[in-house]
Amino acid sequence: MDFRFTPEQEEFRKEFLSWLEKNLPDGWDPGRYRNYENQEELKHAYKDFQKKLFDAGFSAIHYPKEYAGQGKTLSSGIQRCEIGFGVHPG
Repeated sequence: MDFRFTPEQEEFRKEFLSWLEKNLPDGWDPGRYRNYENQEELKHAYKDFQKKLFDAGFSAIHYPKEYAGQGKTLSSGIQRCEIGFGVHPG
């Protein structure tokens, strides 16, 4: 079984990582356990970041198009994997 990304999946992955680099909050450090002084700061950063994801078309990726999603499958897993490795605030 070939587990490599297809060219389309790799392109999506690169696009998303490039977007992340440009849109992470100022001072974001994925190596730090806590990037915020308190829950209120975290809440606002998370909400702002989720809106950025939505506005850029990176939210609800696996939802069907008729429900305002993008109808993608593995690509959403690629995105969530990137987020899960600590680059995402929250």
